Amino acid sequence: MSKAVAKKQSTFLEDFSEADFASATHAQDLSAQDILIPKLLVMQPQSPQVISGDCELGDVVDTATWTALAKAARGKNPSKPLEFVPFDWSKYWIIKKQDGNRFKTEKLVRVNRTNQRDDPWDRWKGADGVLRERVYLHLFHVLVPGKPFPYVLGFKGASRKAGDMVVTQMFTINPSLEGEAWKKSQFASVMKITPKVISKADSTFVVLEAKTSRSSTYSEACEALSWYKKVSAGEAKVDLSGIDDDGVERYKVNKPTGDF
Repeated sequence: MSKAVAKKQSTFLEDFSEADFASATHAQDLSAQDILIPKLLVMQPQSPQVISGDCELGDVVDTATWTALAKAARGKNPSKPLEFVPFDWSKYWIIKKQDGNRFKTEKLVRVNRTNQRDDPWDRWKGADGVLRERVYLHLFHVLVPGKPFPYVLGFKGASRKAGDMVVTQMFTINPSLEGEAWKKSQFASVMKITPKVISKADSTFVVLEAKTSRSSTYSEACEALSWYKKVSAGEAKVDLSGIDDDGVERYKVNKPTGDF
């Protein structure tokens, strides 16, 4: 670069102050409908991205960029786990309706004390005579260290136990820890998930395994609390499309267990 060009560029940049850059925003116009929290999706055998070859079986992908943040072990390649700080939790029933040899999602129902059941999932025939399936879903808002925004992460089916572990850490183990309030909050621990491919005689699917990785730093806990307040206040919306799809065709029909 010539001295003349360098001098011109330097002069051009110096024409703007920090206040100029700070004021160049439309952030004041943002509403809850403008902020979309991306998902962390597990790639199953029937996931469209696996079928197309864009992703590999066992990938946990960031739907903002469609890149894999975690990977299952493949051959000589070891698994790649993912750390995250969970900061919010809710639970749902995924209600699926039989359509041919598949069960397609009909709706999500928030779990409460009246519809809480011990079984992680079951099937029944509704009043219309159509077979339905009910699957328990743990839904978390999480922060991934080094990423500028949170994600939604779901645990269901065979991964339900991993979700149970995250809930236990957040609301049972963390409060029993010693130290200041932030060290005992639901944001106090960094968790780690590892995807694992399970192959059986009649199916192949991916499960998530979870465990505590380390204690959160003060800055991580503060960032988690900040996002918790934003999410609780409805300052961000979540796209749940795909969060309910396990990509597994089910042919076995269990004995109906009553209506929902």
